[in-house]
Amino acid sequence: MAAQKPVKPQVPSDEVKHYYNMPIPVLIEGNLKKQSRGKTFFGKMSKSWTERYVIADPDAMLLTYKEGSAAGEIKGTFSLAGISVKAYECAEEPNAFEVTGTNNGVEEKLVLACPDEAEGQKWIAGLNKFAHTEKIKAAKAEVKEYKEKLAAYKKEVDRINKARATDLMPKKKGDADFTDADAILRMAINQAATDKFVASGGKNAKHLDHKTTVQQAGEAI
Repeated sequence: MAAQKPVKPQVPSDEVKHYYNMPIPVLIEGNLKKQSRGKTFFGKMSKSWTERYVIADPDAMLLTYKEGSAAGEIKGTFSLAGISVKAYECAEEPNAFEVTGTNNGVEEKLVLACPDEAEGQKWIAGLNKFAHTEKIKAAKAEVKEYKEKLAAYKKEVDRINKARATDLMPKKKGDADFTDADAILRMAINQAATDKFVASGGKNAKHLDHKTTVQQAGEAI
């Protein structure tokens, strides 16, 4: 039964290549203010701001806000999968931004504020990259798998080509099933190599006529 021909792996799509070339977002952390919403004694909605230490982790795909510092008590988390981030208009906190995401299919919003404009732009730009994190990770995994399969494919093709080349070579005297045909073919190969060497103007070409001997079919090569 003939060996099965190796199948070349399919090249990843342009979309996969696009996300593969994007860097995975880095962890962001710092002291921010978080907007809290609740009802007053009279049933009216109120908004207040609380100091929180916020960590956006690309590995866990989770935004965690703690009390006081990185070592503080965790006060809550927010999923970063598929989020969108934009500036949030607020007279009290001019450098605020709003993060929109989903939790079990339910839309959630988180409003945070930075101490200055530069920090606000850093957080908005950084968090917006999290929107593509899952696609970036999936693309990098797919390209890695493609490269591994391509390397294995090339190795198998090289092995097959070498095997074919070995099969095509005539047997040597002393090999099993050595025949006159093998002797004739080896003589032809040697003559072709000699002709090529002479045609190339090799340094030893002038001595070949004195060293070359005529071989008859069936003689050792």
